[in-house]
Amino acid sequence: MLATIKEVNGEEIEEDVIIGSADVKALYPSLNIDDTIKVVADMFNKSDLEIIEVDTKELSLYLALNRSEAELEEIGVKVYCPKRRSNRGMKPTITASGTKTKKEERYRPWIFPGRKPNEQEQKVMITEAIKIGLEVVLKNHIYTYDGSTRRQVEGGAIGLQLTGVIADIFMTWWDQQFLAKLQELGIVSKLYKRYVDDINQALKGNVNGKKYVNGQFINDEKKREEDDTKEKDQVMMELVKTIGDEIHPSIKLEIDYPSRCLEY
Repeated sequence: MLATIKEVNGEEIEEDVIIGSADVKALYPSLNIDDTIKVVADMFNKSDLEIIEVDTKELSLYLALNRSEAELEEIGVKVYCPKRRSNRGMKPTITASGTKTKKEERYRPWIFPGRKPNEQEQKVMITEAIKIGLEVVLKNHIYTYDGSTRRQVEGGAIGLQLTGVIADIFMTWWDQQFLAKLQELGIVSKLYKRYVDDINQALKGNVNGKKYVNGQFINDEKKREEDDTKEKDQVMMELVKTIGDEIHPSIKLEIDYPSRCLEY
């Protein structure tokens, strides 16, 4: 953070560049688990990470044990996953045959296809496996409070290391959406640095008298009159809050700026 600030200070700074900060309110507890899992999995799938030496047989069995044929069909990997040897009785589960140590016992209820997925198809399968694992862990977090054992029903668990990891990935996605919106609106980001849920920014752009409606600027005389009574950094950071709060319901910002500190 300090190195970036020093780098920006070394540039020729225009007078209308403003400094401000933003904090995400209660990041971990506010996360929508289903949406967060989807974003994390999508970020992995779109990344340039290369996964090598994948045991596609075990991977396909894991998917078959945790997803229906319709779900596997929807993501395009059903043809690479095993089918039940018999449709009589209950479907094998991850906590039954899926826990057998010996492969022949794990594989006995299944007929495996001869086709093998290519690299991209393997990545789709791994992406789905990541979703399954995250769902199990995040939707079954057990904690003790006031002598009673409870299961967390929403939000990310504070104190669970995995929550911090997925929150950081989710916020990386949020950063991308936020910065893309600023660029679309013609606001130049001279500095943008985030540590977990704390964001420091240096922004340049004429936003006085511009009302933010449905993702676009609209010139508004009443808004201009209101903005003329405020400091420029307040106007900009109030806009930052409006934009940031709109990206995803899980993320709500609190803002600060230099002129506000002078009030104290």
